[in-house]
Amino acid sequence: MSPRDRLERAATLAGYGPPALYAIAEAALPRYQAPGPLAERHFNQVRDGVEVFAQAGLLDHEIPSLIASFKATGRGWQGDLWSQVVRVACLRFNHPDAYGLSPCEDDPERLQTWGTPAAQSALALARTSDLPAAA
Repeated sequence: MSPRDRLERAATLAGYGPPALYAIAEAALPRYQAPGPLAERHFNQVRDGVEVFAQAGLLDHEIPSLIASFKATGRGWQGDLWSQVVRVACLRFNHPDAYGLSPCEDDPERLQTWGTPAAQSALALARTSDLPAAA
């Protein structure tokens, strides 16, 4: 599978469209200007960013505004952004029992232990449907 195909697969699994991908590319590649073309050598770097944002639980519509808010702080914004997003992604990765798996998860051992991300969502929904209704 080519780097472009791997990026497209990760973006599809995470549910990320072009605005989120452009924002992630700007965060991952300091010289990239959206919506410009992405050089072939950068596909893996952006895919890694997609996987980190997905592991952190960020949704498609949240990413552009989150990144814009960090950009507005000025110089050094990428380091601050990645520090926070990676911290959240690590927490969620280390506690799949509480947060489920990333939609991009492909580690066979984790998938066998915790089930697919879709199965995790179904389990979470089943747990909440057993709760009594609010009075």
